[in-house]
Amino acid sequence: MITAAFTAGLLEQRLENVNIVNAELLARERGIDIVEQSNPRKGDFSTLIRAEVITDKKTYTAAGTLFGNQYLRLVQIGPYHLDSFLDGIMLVFTHHDVPGLIGFIGTIFGKHGVNIAQMTVGRQLPGGEAIAILNLDNQLPEEARRGVRAHPQISSLTVVRLPPARQMTGLLVID
Repeated sequence: MITAAFTAGLLEQRLENVNIVNAELLARERGIDIVEQSNPRKGDFSTLIRAEVITDKKTYTAAGTLFGNQYLRLVQIGPYHLDSFLDGIMLVFTHHDVPGLIGFIGTIFGKHGVNIAQMTVGRQLPGGEAIAILNLDNQLPEEARRGVRAHPQISSLTVVRLPPARQMTGLLVID
């Protein structure tokens, strides 16, 4: 069921009438291989779901887990390990890990009335490339997004809108 739900979510941005019943068939018809593996061990991250999407240009990896019985967490994007809430409005950006960047973003958000509810950073080495996820309490105005994106150390920036905590429905919007 999890594999079918993941496949439906993967395809729904590009295809109409995708659901958990037909998603795996639609994927196979398009030459997309869906491979499911499971591990019966218990312990931390026993509910970990890791997805690897391989294209001819790049491999995309993400992993999430369930903490307790209700708290969804994103714990990996690409080579970066982190611990991010997986709900609501999320600003995801890659950047060079330099001092002052978070203050810069906070100043812009303050001017536009955007509150940061949670923040996490994943990096491999201090001062190297990193990824950050900011969970926001309210929508990010376009002017604030442009201001943040203009920082020379930010490589990419995406806003993801998920349902609020404990109200996951399958709705995913990526800007």
